[in-house]
Amino acid sequence: MLPEDRAADRVRAELAATGMDVSRHVISFYEPLLDVLGVTRACDLATRTTQSSVRVAGVKVAVQSPAQRSGQRVLFLSLDDRTGQTQTTYFERSLDDCAWTVLHAWLLVVEGRVSRRGNLGATVTGTRAWDLSRLWRAWQEGWLDAALAERGTPAPHERAGAPRPRGLSVSEFGRGAR
Repeated sequence: MLPEDRAADRVRAELAATGMDVSRHVISFYEPLLDVLGVTRACDLATRTTQSSVRVAGVKVAVQSPAQRSGQRVLFLSLDDRTGQTQTTYFERSLDDCAWTVLHAWLLVVEGRVSRRGNLGATVTGTRAWDLSRLWRAWQEGWLDAALAERGTPAPHERAGAPRPRGLSVSEFGRGAR
């Protein structure tokens, strides 16, 4: 659901042809909603205090779930928000609420706590995750609070529309962003 303007058409065509947004970052179309949600940009994450609650957002760059010695399942997520990348770790206790969205959505909003481990900078220990395009639709239609309260796997009729990074349709991006 990119806005109906030439910039959105250009980005839509770039994504369809190359899988990359060259002329304008996809996240830039969602800036008004990100401000409403109080999202911290990747470049500002280091200024947040350890264990403070944050929301970050971006395009999913990578998600991994390597085997752990403990046998616990852990997801590692990298997001790009045009100011940099944010690394988020989801531990097993959060996965019932987050795993489906993290694995299936392409544009994400993540909530969690700031962590610091040595010289690696600030990362996020994730507790929640939302599909950004769904939040955009909810915001435009007036049910954002209800969308933010949702937990777990979406209803079956909503799963089929999970965004994909290639061959994107207009409905997968924010509509009406300026």
